Amino acid sequence: IDDAAAKKKKTTTTTPTTPKKKKKEHPPLSAPWEAPYGPSAFVNSRLRRVASASSSAALERSAAVLRELLNADPTRCNPSNVCCALTLSAKVAAASGGGGKSGKSGGSDVPDKQREEFRRLLRDVLDILTTLTTEGRLTARQLCNAAWAVGRHCR
Repeated sequence: IDDAAAKKKKTTTTTPTTPKKKKKEHPPLSAPWEAPYGPSAFVNSRLRRVASASSSAALERSAAVLRELLNADPTRCNPSNVCCALTLSAKVAAASGGGGKSGKSGGSDVPDKQREEFRRLLRDVLDILTTLTTEGRLTARQLCNAAWAVGRHCR
């Protein structure tokens, strides 16, 4: 009987349980809006991918670009990401007939709720831009690009 019990113990194997992998959290690389080139380039590539999505309307894509920036970790972004989001959003919104405007040339077929969300997202990004500008953290080129984008949004 002891031999049978020993054989049973030998044939019974237990599979080790592997712990579930936790989502790897990245430590902050820098202070908010001061990320080095690598992480900020990755954020810019995500912004471009969202802007070029062809499955949604232009104003939706424009809002999605701004949302992508606002959802990104600020420690992985720098002023170039803010300027990139604003210029991409402005270009896409211009394709929709002005995005935030109402009236004949302003895309009157866009629902008011969607237009209001776009305006809220734009205001949030402009608040970040204002802070960065006040702190003197934009280069002259970035400032010019941001001014162009803001003007394009206001058309």
